[in-house]
Amino acid sequence: MNWSVRHVDEHDASLTAEWWEGHGQAPPNVAILPKCGVVALHEGKESAAGWLYMDNSTGVCWAAWLVTNPWIGIRQRHEGMRHVLQALKVMAEANDYGVMFTETSSHGLGVLLQREGFQKNHQVTQFFGSTREVA
Repeated sequence: MNWSVRHVDEHDASLTAEWWEGHGQAPPNVAILPKCGVVALHEGKESAAGWLYMDNSTGVCWAAWLVTNPWIGIRQRHEGMRHVLQALKVMAEANDYGVMFTETSSHGLGVLLQREGFQKNHQVTQFFGSTREVA
């Protein structure tokens, strides 16, 4: 199979927003997406994406906003996400990050993450808030 991975570009936020909506989820605000991210392609067609936050005080990073193209087959989505995770791991290691964490509410992605060597820790619910006062 012909797979490749590229860095995210300015068009990927809108592309992946459609994917999140296709999965019945709200996309993240573009302003919070880090510049460090990748997209997996199968025969030139985008199949999965993810971003990487890197802490500036420890060797811990966060694989975030992992998403797949909902209009392709499950095997292709899983393989695309495997390529995304591998590329994020390479980026993390190149920047001297030894621990990566992520989270998901998707059973299928959870199984894939465990197959890729991630250990299940505990369930969480994400909360986002502004650091600025709201009038």
